[in-house]
Amino acid sequence: MRISTKGRYALGAMLSLAKSVKPLSAIEIADSLKISKIYLEQVLASLKKAHLLKSNKGASGGYFLARTASEITTYDILLASETALFETTEKDNNDLSDILKNKVYSKIDRNLQELLSGITLEELVSGGEEAMFYI
Repeated sequence: MRISTKGRYALGAMLSLAKSVKPLSAIEIADSLKISKIYLEQVLASLKKAHLLKSNKGASGGYFLARTASEITTYDILLASETALFETTEKDNNDLSDILKNKVYSKIDRNLQELLSGITLEELVSGGEEAMFYI
């Protein structure tokens, strides 16, 4: 699986906002991620359209999470920002295509959705550290 730049920026922006105690401007987020503000604004618009972000205008305004970090999953973020990652396959009327779609691609899509839905923004912020045993 390959996540595009837009998807990585979306994850980074959401992480920045989840770690912050106050709303952040696009400039603050762009500076912290060392990315273009103009491109980041497109990413933020996608996240806002998906109801993952809200924003306030004014001197103390900025972007903030629309829900708690424990309620937002990596699937939500990538679904809002990655247009090609979760596309449905077109019908080809081809036996091989049907077999691949039904036996392979659909299983990959289900497993990927399940995996990403199980990882919350809160886990990403905390590092998702699990117990490690060293020998």
